[in-house]
Amino acid sequence: MCFSVVSFAALAEPDANNLPGSESDFLDELPVVLSATRLSQPLDEAPMAITVIDREMIDASGARTVPDLLRMVPGFQVGYFDGNSPVATYHGHGDEYSRRVQVLIDGRSVYVPTLAGIQWSDHIISIDDIARIEVTRGPNAASYGNNSFLAVVSITTRQAIEDQGHKVKIIKGSYNTREGYYRYGEKLGNADFRITLGTEHDDGTELLNDYTRADYISYRLDNQIDLYNFFSYQGGYKDIKLGDHESPPDYQIETISAFQWLKWEHTTSNNNILSLQYYYNHLEEDLGHENQSILLSDIVSTSDKDYICITRLGLPDNTCLDNIDPYRNPDISLKSKRHDFEFSYTFNYNNFRLVTGSSARMDIIQANNVFSNNNTLRHKLYRGFAHGEFRQNNWLFNAGFMIEKNDISGTDYSPRLSIIQRINNNNTIRISTSKATRTPTLYDQNAHYATTVRLTENNGLTLSTPLQLFLGGDGTTTTDIMHNVHVVSLGNIKSEEISSLEIGYISRLLDNKLTMDIKLFSDNTDNLIGSSDSNFPALIPQDNVGGTATEILNTHKTEIQGAEISLDYKLPRNYRIYTHFSYIDITAEMFEPRGTWRDTRRYSVSAPEKTLGFTFIKHWPQDFNASINYYRVSDMDWMDRTGSTTPVSVTDRSAQPYNKLDLKLNKQYRFGNEKLDISLSLLNLLEDYFDYNRTRYTDNTFTTVAPNSNTLNSNGSLQDLRAYLEISLEFN
Repeated sequence: MCFSVVSFAALAEPDANNLPGSESDFLDELPVVLSATRLSQPLDEAPMAITVIDREMIDASGARTVPDLLRMVPGFQVGYFDGNSPVATYHGHGDEYSRRVQVLIDGRSVYVPTLAGIQWSDHIISIDDIARIEVTRGPNAASYGNNSFLAVVSITTRQAIEDQGHKVKIIKGSYNTREGYYRYGEKLGNADFRITLGTEHDDGTELLNDYTRADYISYRLDNQIDLYNFFSYQGGYKDIKLGDHESPPDYQIETISAFQWLKWEHTTSNNNILSLQYYYNHLEEDLGHENQSILLSDIVSTSDKDYICITRLGLPDNTCLDNIDPYRNPDISLKSKRHDFEFSYTFNYNNFRLVTGSSARMDIIQANNVFSNNNTLRHKLYRGFAHGEFRQNNWLFNAGFMIEKNDISGTDYSPRLSIIQRINNNNTIRISTSKATRTPTLYDQNAHYATTVRLTENNGLTLSTPLQLFLGGDGTTTTDIMHNVHVVSLGNIKSEEISSLEIGYISRLLDNKLTMDIKLFSDNTDNLIGSSDSNFPALIPQDNVGGTATEILNTHKTEIQGAEISLDYKLPRNYRIYTHFSYIDITAEMFEPRGTWRDTRRYSVSAPEKTLGFTFIKHWPQDFNASINYYRVSDMDWMDRTGSTTPVSVTDRSAQPYNKLDLKLNKQYRFGNEKLDISLSLLNLLEDYFDYNRTRYTDNTFTTVAPNSNTLNSNGSLQDLRAYLEISLEFN
C-alpha cells in the first residue's frame, strides 16, 4: 500500500507485512497501540495501562476462546459458568454476563443490551481471524462511552489481504470436541475479500448439560479505492444451540446472532483523517421451555411457601397440574437490534494531535416476561468526544472527554487526564486520572421479570373453584392465571460511577529485549446496581401468588487498590518469556439499607487477591514450536455465586484457588506455497479445579434441580484434563 490510515476503533490499515502482532512485529521497538485514545501511539505513550496480546501469544496460548486469552492480562479474572459460558472481568465485580467490561471487535461494540453484558459464545469470530487484542486496563469511557467501566477489550481482526488462498482446519479433542474451519481469500483489483465458514461442537463439561452446537459464516471486503480513500465491509451470521444446565435434561438455549459493519476513511494530503462508521447488531435468544405435567405433591416437596399455600386449599395430592413449575421454567425470548453511526476526525499539527467526533445509537429490545406488558422498548444515545495530545520536550500531556445523553440516566460526563514524562529513551513514568459511568440498562430501569401461566389440571380440565378463588386474590373473583413477579425495577436508577487514579512505569532493559510494565492503582466505584434483600421486597399488587418481588436498586460502593506488573522478554527468533503478577484488594460498603449484606461480602472477594501468569515460547529449527502457560490464582467469589451456605464461612469461596498448566506443541511443514500445520494442546495438566463455582448453586436462593440430582451440592463446571489435536492446511 502507498499509505497508512488509522481508525479510531483499534483498526489499522498499514502494510500487511508490518501489522502489529504479525510475524514482523517489532522486536526492539514497543508495539503501537491504537485503542487507548483513538490515536496511534507507542505503548509507553498511552495515557493508561495497556496489554497487547499479539499473534505469537495467541498461537502459543492453546486457547479456544477469547476469555481464555485474557488470562494473560494482569488483573483479569476468567471462569467458566458452565462449559459453554466463559466469563471474564477485570478487578472483580463480575458475574455471568461480564457487565462492567466493554468488548469491541474492529470498533463494533458487542455489549448485549437485553441482558446487559457480554455473551462470549455469541460472538461471530474465530481465534484464527484475530490479529491482536489490546486490553485497556482501567476505565476508558472518555474514548468509548458507557460500559467502558472497568476495562476495554479491543479485538482487531486480520485484514483480507493477509488471508489470500484457502485454509482448512479441523480440531478433535476432549468431550467430543469437533470443530471445522474453512477460509478463502482473494484479491480483486484494488479490493481484497475473505469468507470464513465454521462449525463448533462439544459436550461441555463432565457433570452438566452444557453442550455447544454452533455454525457460523463471516466475511470481509477491504477496498483501497485510491490514494486517499479506504472502504471496509464486514458481516456475519451464527446459529447457536447451547445446553442449559439450569434446567432439567434436554433443554437448550437457541440463539441467532448477526451483524453488518461498514467503514469509510478519507486521508487528506496533510495526513488528517475523516472516518465514518455504521454497524448493526442483531440477536435473538429463546430461553423458553416446554410445559410438562407435574403432581401437586411433587410441588410440595420443593418446600416453596407459595405452593404450600395452594395445598392448604384442600386439593388432593394426586391432583395433576398441566404446567411445570413456572418458577423454574419461565418462557423467555429476547430480541435486540442495535443501530450505531459514528463520525470522527483526526487532526495533526506539529506537536499537537486531536481526534474528535460524535455518534448516535438506537437499541430496540423485545423481551417477553421481562418487561411490563411485554412492550418493545427503545433506547436512544448520543455522544460527543474529543481527545488531545500535546508534546513538549520530554513531557506528553493527554486529555480526553466524552459527553453522553441517553433516555435512561440523562447526561453523563467522562473526563480523563494523563501526564507522561520520558525520563530517557528507555524509561517512562505516567500518572493519570479518569472518571467513567455505566448507564443503567433498559432492564435495570424497566425490569418486570414475571411468570404468567394459565393453569389447567388433569390433562386440560378447568381448575377447581377453590384454586381459582385462591388465585383471584380477594376471595370473591376467580382466575386460572398464576402471575408471579420475581424481579422489578421502580425506576430512578442512577448511573454507576468510577473514579480512577493510576501511576505507571515502563522500562526497556537488556538491550531493549525486556519490557517491564508496572501499574499502581486506586479506583473508587459508587452507585453499583444490585438488588434488595429478601427482607425488603417490593410490593407488587398485580402479583396474585406472593405479592412481592426483588427490587433493582443502587446499593453499594467499593474501593479497589493494588498493583500489577508484567515482564515481556524477547530473544530474536528463538525464545520469548512473558510473565505477569497482580495484587488486588477490594473494600465494599452498602449505602442502601434495603440491599443485601451478602453482596457486600461478594464484592469484597470478587477478585483473587493474587494472580500469577507465566508464558514460555520456544521456536526450534525445522518449524517446530513449543509453549508452556502456567497460572496460579487465589480463590474468589463471583457476584452471582457464594461459597457454602452451611456453614457460612468467610474463607469459603465459590471459585477455588488453582494451578493451571497448559502445553502446546506445533509442527509446520512447507511444500512450496502450501503449509501443513499440526498442533497438540494439553490443558489443565496439574489438577482439576472449579474457576467459577464448585457447585452450581451454593446459595439457596439460586438453587435449581440438577440434571441428575435434586440435592443442593450438585456439581459445577469442572475444569479437568483436556487434549486437542488441530490440523490445518493452507494452499492457493
